[in-house]
Formats: sequence, structure tokens, C-alpha cells
Amino acid sequence: MAITLDGMTASYAEAQQIDGNELLESCASSEGTMEGFCIGYIIGQIEGQRFGAFIITSRLGVAEDAPDTNGLLDSLIGYCVPYNASNAQLRDVVTKYLTDHPAVRHETARFSVWQALTQAFPC
Repeated sequence: MAITLDGMTASYAEAQQIDGNELLESCASSEGTMEGFCIGYIIGQIEGQRFGAFIITSRLGVAEDAPDTNGLLDSLIGYCVPYNASNAQLRDVVTKYLTDHPAVRHETARFSVWQALTQAFPC
């Protein structure tokens, strides 16, 4: 679905995307609201990617309560975040990745989060 305003067309998906520059700005901020957005965005990406992988595995017939499901989900998304990783640690990992890779900050933030997590927490 697209919206037209004064001859310009934008899809809903495009309007809701943020890039790595915007995510870095919020993650590097000491302002509580911006920091909260950063952490919420990262956790949302992790949960969303795991849920997407779960949908795929469930359609392939993997039982929801199977002991191997979490390992399978991790291998599908390409990273294994330790269960005891703190929100601050996740923010630091993403901030470091974005700081160290300025050439990719124009990419979508979701791509940068995925890249950061796959490098920091390989399975």
C-alpha cells in the first residue's frame, strides 16, 4: 500500500525504517528516552527475527516444545546471543559495530543490528 502526498509516493514500510545513523544517534545518547528507544529497537529485532525463524520451523513441522528448537532458531538467524546478556551489553555491541563501520550506516538499522550480533555472538 502506498501513500501519495504532493506527488510523492512512499510505502508504509519505507516510512517506518530507520538507518544505522539514526540508530547510532539514539544508542550513543545519554538521554533516557533515546537510550530506551535504542535498547527497545535491538530487543525488538532479536525477538522479531527469532519469531520469524520460529514461523518457518513450525511450518516445516518442528515441534514447538522440541529441545532443539532454540538451537535451530539460533542457527537460522545466524547468531547465538547468550541468555544472560544484558540490555546494556546488547546496546554496546550494536553501538561498537556502528561506530566501527561508518560505511554501512546508511543501510537499514535492522541489517546493522543483525551484522553486529552475528559478529559478536556467532553460534
